[in-house]
Amino acid sequence: MNNIIEVEQQRLHELVWRPGKWMHASWWRTFELSQWQQVYQQSPSCQGAIDNMILRRKDLSFSPILKQLEPRQYQILALETRLMKLFLAMGILVLACPDYLVLRRYRCRLTDIFGEQGCEQLLAIGTFYHSPSQVIYSEEDFIEKAQGIGLSWWYAEKTDCVVYHALKTTFPNYPPQEAPRLGSIFPWLLRIGRFL
Repeated sequence: MNNIIEVEQQRLHELVWRPGKWMHASWWRTFELSQWQQVYQQSPSCQGAIDNMILRRKDLSFSPILKQLEPRQYQILALETRLMKLFLAMGILVLACPDYLVLRRYRCRLTDIFGEQGCEQLLAIGTFYHSPSQVIYSEEDFIEKAQGIGLSWWYAEKTDCVVYHALKTTFPNYPPQEAPRLGSIFPWLLRIGRFL
């Protein structure tokens, strides 16, 4: 367990203090630092100064981040590589339309991502409000739209959690919308992260 914690602590340290290495291209634009992105990638000697510029733009204080994190924070950090997939699942839950998980033209695309069992689990835990069911996105764009809705839910989260803020800029910058009636995204991520 200690080795896992040390690895997670090291990863968090990298995300916080070397943000330029992990930052999504959309955040370079948001922070008005697009002209520095290529310099960052090509000139290791400039990375420290550019990372400091990013940290100033983020306007966050991460001072004693290396103190002991809460178990939930370690769990969220451990989901890092799967979060975009989980945001898609979150978006499907927010859309609250079972047809995306039932109709073949949608289900086939989701099965490629979640597997049959994952789709069944989402169908089982979802609270589907629309009656009758109402599909609002075509099969060509529903994955991108649902993932965007999941990202909006992430960005709507009001928290001072250092893991949240460290991970935030690794994803596409998506405008936050009103938080869904499902509550905080964190318990949902941990719940769905167990089977997806």
